[in-house]
Amino acid sequence: MVLAALVAALGSFQALAEEDTQAKAFAEGRTVQLPPYIVLEQAGSHWRYVSAPNLEVISKCEDWETAEFVEAFITQDRKLAEILPDFLRMNRSIPMTIILITPEMARDMRKQMAEAMRDKLVAQQVGLSRLSMFEIIPQMVLWDNESVSMMFEFDGGDYSTMSFMPDHIQQLLDKRVPKLPTWFKQGMSTIYRELHWKDGMIGFPTSSWPISKTSDRRGRLTIPEAVLPMQEFLDGPWSGKDQDSSRHYELWCLQADLFLRWALDDKSHARREALWKFVDRSSRELATEALFKQCLGLGFSDMEKELANFIPKARMLKIEAFDADSVKSPNLSVIRDATAGEVGWIKGSFDLKEIAYVEKNRLPYADKYIGQAEADLTGPYRKGVRDPEFLAVLGLYYSEVGKNDLALPILEQAVAAHIAWPHVYIELARIRKADVSAKPSVSHLASDP
Repeated sequence: MVLAALVAALGSFQALAEEDTQAKAFAEGRTVQLPPYIVLEQAGSHWRYVSAPNLEVISKCEDWETAEFVEAFITQDRKLAEILPDFLRMNRSIPMTIILITPEMARDMRKQMAEAMRDKLVAQQVGLSRLSMFEIIPQMVLWDNESVSMMFEFDGGDYSTMSFMPDHIQQLLDKRVPKLPTWFKQGMSTIYRELHWKDGMIGFPTSSWPISKTSDRRGRLTIPEAVLPMQEFLDGPWSGKDQDSSRHYELWCLQADLFLRWALDDKSHARREALWKFVDRSSRELATEALFKQCLGLGFSDMEKELANFIPKARMLKIEAFDADSVKSPNLSVIRDATAGEVGWIKGSFDLKEIAYVEKNRLPYADKYIGQAEADLTGPYRKGVRDPEFLAVLGLYYSEVGKNDLALPILEQAVAAHIAWPHVYIELARIRKADVSAKPSVSHLASDP
């Protein structure tokens, strides 16, 4: 998982694994992938901090390395916005966070985890030979419904060629509220997997829409598959008559790709703006022909003709969607020493997602990650850190581990600071409701003397 360039680093974006995957791997003697595990910090080393819109970073790297990484990351995110604008992505009230570490720290993590696992296996009377099963992933991205937390090892790669991997794009699409139309998520996932960046342009390979080897009377290759009716297409992959047909599903996927290509192949950007408006509204309204025409200016039959006529171009040409020369590296604020509160909440937020990862996969070492979160959060609290973001993470941690008596006053402090984290309010309400439900009801009816 530890690769030599940011392109590869971002290639290690990991969605939470399917339930039981890692537990089964352990039981079957296969390699088990574990999230990073940081216990010790480098003596005399300080975390550095830098922020940008919707992004906060703590780093153990040199300032120039941190700046290079973050600038490349944000530039890529701005490029992504040209085909997937912010309002059609996962809603984030919490900034995205990055923990940037050195190769030395990554090696320390592997050593610390090996020692922790050795102790665990000895206690469980499991053969130490199984230590070789554990693979630490020092470059990892974890999601919950409100935020994204990342850890990367800076290894001196070429950050100018970075790109996000499809898993990251899929999460941004899947976790958006209200839910995006299925056809849009399918098409955007396909489009992003296929595109490439070169010379300030976004290019796409040819469409896979089938064209026969025979030609019509004018010498043009014929298209054996007609586009699906738009209402049927918008309703979903199994809405047509051939609900059990794998071919029907394949054509639906191809049409999702084709529809987005048609919208992006417009230098004026008018089509894509119209498409985004339709996608946004159809996430909240029925995708009727009236709504379609209101947004895109075409009825369903006209759109079907547009797509059919567009197929030869989509197949035979690479589409250069826009000139990206205007996407510049952002001006970063001055990199400075991170405060204890910033380190606490950023590391703590990552810790919480790690706990969710190991618990979801039923791994037998969740206690190690719970202990790590405890150390990352309670230490700063005892030293007087009371930043609202830090209090929010600490309160959510106590709630996660079932310590509602400790979570309640801390979450109340975070709410009093008007922190804009929905989950904080939900957990506070849940704990208060549980407290009220646990108290015996008191009758106010007077009894007869």
